[in-house]
Amino acid sequence: TSQFSSFVQLLSDNDRTNRVSAKIVGDQTLNGFIEGYDEDRGLLIMRKLDIEAEIEEEQMVTTSGLGGVYPEGLLIGEVVEAEPDEYGLTQNVYIKPTADFYSLNYVYVIERTSTSIDPELLEGDL
Repeated sequence: TSQFSSFVQLLSDNDRTNRVSAKIVGDQTLNGFIEGYDEDRGLLIMRKLDIEAEIEEEQMVTTSGLGGVYPEGLLIGEVVEAEPDEYGLTQNVYIKPTADFYSLNYVYVIERTSTSIDPELLEGDL
């Protein structure tokens, strides 16, 4: 982001570097990454979730806040379907996004939380 322009990357961008740390909210919180978008179905894909995890339709998915890139609690969407991955080792979860990616009028600019150490905290150790 600069004074006159910003780079915007949608959750639906299939760039392999586009990952969002997310969680499925329920009796048990499940953390993972939104790592893809099924263009034919219009669904986000959350990959590599524990194969034993019980995931139900309509569970809410939000940002997890892990990694310091996105704040915790931003609503992403709701679970539509969960299925084993191609190897049967983990689950892929399909999520209906809350936003309509084809009709965006407004976007939020979200600042990253600081991931650097305050130098004043290290003064005694230098």
